[in-house]
Amino acid sequence: MTINHAGRLGKDYFLSYMKLVMHARQYSAEEAKQYVFQNMFGMDSKSLGPVSYRSFLEAYQELLQCV
Repeated sequence: MTINHAGRLGKDYFLSYMKLVMHARQYSAEEAKQYVFQNMFGMDSKSLGPVSYRSFLEAYQELLQCV
């Protein structure tokens, strides 16, 4: 997925993306989190900035409450 590295990605963006990954790949929440972290952040929490990373973690916590 191509994203603008200058922008800040919000919690809703990450939540939607992780849900999509879960459904499309039949992944658990943890597997979806790892997939998104690897593919969007390149396994580097600083790559998209602290705001986007915090939003990613918040989205994962909300995802855990939904499943």
